[in-house]
Amino acid sequence: MKDSRHIPRWTLTISVFCAIAWLTLSPSPFGQSHVPSFPGADKCVHAFIFGALAAAIIHDWRKPRDPEAGKKHIYVIAASISILYGISIEFLQDAMNLGRSFDVADIAADIAGAVIAALTYFLLHRCGRG
Repeated sequence: MKDSRHIPRWTLTISVFCAIAWLTLSPSPFGQSHVPSFPGADKCVHAFIFGALAAAIIHDWRKPRDPEAGKKHIYVIAASISILYGISIEFLQDAMNLGRSFDVADIAADIAGAVIAALTYFLLHRCGRG
């Protein structure tokens, strides 16, 4: 297995960023197949994917031996970027008029996911596990 230090620094962030764009902006990312869900599943997905983006940004920023790794601003910036991307996606969905619409509850879920992921990453780092 290759050492992850040989992977370009922002590969994970760019991959998650692109996956979110595809999942949220395409009219039907899973084609005609029906994905089983439960009430509120959409909000859970939003929280998860925007939390994943915040975590990817933090992970890519905090490569080993990075003197900035413990700085609190990294976590705030990562969560902020993820939140701003989530808000932008909502406006794009509305503007593109492809069957998706602007939803304030989606933005709330995006914010929750980004903040929870950044806070979790920060706390794990402080405990020596992140």
